[in-house]
Amino acid sequence: MSFEDLKEVFVDTLGCDADKVTMEASLTDDLQAGSLRVGRNERH
Repeated sequence: MSFEDLKEVFVDTLGCDADKVTMEASLTDDLQAGSLRVGRNERH
């Protein structure tokens, strides 16, 4: 997964401004993420 792919996930999940998602950004301080739910994509 590239950084751009991950950036898109953060923007979609957190609703944050794409310009704030950088390699140096802090999830809690810069992107206002209190917690992240991580799930598994299961195939049936």
